[in-house]
Amino acid sequence: MMPKYMMVKQYLKEKIDRGEIKKGERIESENELAKRFNVSNITIRRALSDLSNEGYIYRVQGKGSFACEVKSDIPEKGMHVIAVIFSLIRYYNDIFIDMIKGIQSYLEENHYSMVMYYYESDPDKERQKIHDLITGNEVEGLILYSYMPEHNIALFKEMKTRKFPFVLLDRYCERYPTNYVMSDGFSGAYGATEYLINLGHKDIAFVSSELDVSTVKRRIEGYINALKNNDTACEGLVFNNDESSLNEIMNRAEKGDITAVITGNKSTAAQLVYMLYQRGLSVPQDMSLITFDGSPELPLSSKLRLTCIEQPYYEMGRKAAAMLLDDIRDPKIVNQSIILPCRFVEGNSCNKLSE
Repeated sequence: MMPKYMMVKQYLKEKIDRGEIKKGERIESENELAKRFNVSNITIRRALSDLSNEGYIYRVQGKGSFACEVKSDIPEKGMHVIAVIFSLIRYYNDIFIDMIKGIQSYLEENHYSMVMYYYESDPDKERQKIHDLITGNEVEGLILYSYMPEHNIALFKEMKTRKFPFVLLDRYCERYPTNYVMSDGFSGAYGATEYLINLGHKDIAFVSSELDVSTVKRRIEGYINALKNNDTACEGLVFNNDESSLNEIMNRAEKGDITAVITGNKSTAAQLVYMLYQRGLSVPQDMSLITFDGSPELPLSSKLRLTCIEQPYYEMGRKAAAMLLDDIRDPKIVNQSIILPCRFVEGNSCNKLSE
């Protein structure tokens, strides 16, 4: 007898393959599927995890699971197809929807299609899929949002040797030159830090996950440079977004040793707002807050609107697709790079610090 999770998986795969669930369309919720098959939510999660790893669906925290454009791992003969791989930590899932839309819009305009693979921070599966793609001769190129590009240098070299076109998206490899498209996190962080300094803040912290990732490093460099160039006594307060570090930020905020924070994502920003609330503190009265990748509204407060550093994800997707097709049609020896500006969106989460 087929295991129950396999029954759920097969049911959804068939609906996606037949086009009954269209690309980008939300599938039934975990609770709805559990009720339909009379199984536990754990069983449903196992089925959805498998489908996500196989590229049939992508999952967005707080919003559900959505169908990818998956007809077959093997494209029809004569079709122009490129592959897209996303390796994301969970709370970044919602940002890549705009990237996909950008990639897809450009590909469709140029009569290309894509097969997409999604792995939740799994470098081993990412590497295996890259290897399969470059040895399988089934796609013409690859757009890669890599969990950690430095782990794939051997594969990058192999792709160069095989003349297999690829573009890194929102990442660059510090130890091996490649094509890449990313946003200007350096200037985004620099501008945000200078904005806080102009409001009178000197003790400004920067908190993010993935501190060793190239794009996060560039943000930290922008933050540190702004502190130095504006002659602040603070040499930089950089924290990971783990529970211990966030508690340290809270303790220092209560003492007035940290008056402003820049976060790497809206999930961390929301967590800080909640932790402040638990201690009887608030944004912006007790802490000014700016975040990358944030929507202005937070569910914790109808009045608080976050000041944000918005990244042009849709345009990044289009530029990456354009760069890849350009390389497919006219292979170049010199690597290309595009760095797109971020947009500073002022909310009400920052206060002028009184003397």
